[in-house]
Amino acid sequence: MIEEGWPVATAAESMRISRQTAHKWWRRYQDAGIAGLEDRSSRPRRCPTKTPDGMERRIVELRRRHQLGPAAWPQGSVCQLRPFTGSCSVME
Repeated sequence: MIEEGWPVATAAESMRISRQTAHKWWRRYQDAGIAGLEDRSSRPRRCPTKTPDGMERRIVELRRRHQLGPAAWPQGSVCQLRPFTGSCSVME
């Protein structure tokens, strides 16, 4: 459609997609051809707020040892993790 001279907005309307999505798909098609239109993962490439591995292991250890969910953890056990998170509300 767009290759045939249609404006992107008109092509988007005819396909019932947003103009932004049509532009995104058109750019991908221009860059990589049909291969650029393959489904892509929506998984984030990185996670800057991910719980550090050591803290995650500690949380799992506490949950297994006490067989309790985070709302019922013994007072102070989670707060020892405060230097890492800045709070006691770790809910993993």
